[in-house]
Amino acid sequence: MDVAELPGEPSTGDGNLLALDEALSQFERDWPEKAKLVKLRYFAGLSTPEAAEALGISIRTAERTWTYAKAWLLHAMRNSH
Repeated sequence: MDVAELPGEPSTGDGNLLALDEALSQFERDWPEKAKLVKLRYFAGLSTPEAAEALGISIRTAERTWTYAKAWLLHAMRNSH
């Protein structure tokens, strides 16, 4: 899955942003540390290596977390209807 499947940039006013916000809120309740990576990647626009450095984790861990988070969020958004 690609980040392109997530709603547009936060400032676009995309209707799916509400679904993303709800999914991200749930994700953050369950996995607060992983949610930090999502916020850095999606909202702050950091690359995986930049986000990994900011969080003090390995790039490989950041890549696995990002892959998992994208899949989880997309699944949650698709099943929120």
